[in-house]
Amino acid sequence: MAIIWDEKYSVRISIIDEQHKQFVLLMDKLSKTINVVNPKETLSQIIKELERYAVYHFNTEEKYFIEFNYLGKKEHIEAHRNFVEKLEKIKEKHHNDVVMLSIELVTFMSDWLVNHVQDMDKKYIECFHENGLY
Repeated sequence: MAIIWDEKYSVRISIIDEQHKQFVLLMDKLSKTINVVNPKETLSQIIKELERYAVYHFNTEEKYFIEFNYLGKKEHIEAHRNFVEKLEKIKEKHHNDVVMLSIELVTFMSDWLVNHVQDMDKKYIECFHENGLY
């Protein structure tokens, strides 16, 4: 089953929405890794993409937190750090089991999409809009 972008994930800030769409594309790729010819290599590539994505995306959000003096920045930055730590723990735990690694990563990313993007990220919308970022 394909994992696709849904407008309910939108934060109505184009640069952030475009990055979140990339996250959803990574989730979709990840969900299909078991059906590829070389799942271990494909999974490794996706994880590298996810790690690069996290750095790029978190830096984008955090730049605006500082620039706009977003009041929830401390808690939000801590959530970003927790994402990176959890990703590392999942990789270590299942480094030899492609199926379990794929499943746990998809679950982790789905939880992040629902609990972080749809909840925590939506808290900064007003601040970003007040500062002219749409």
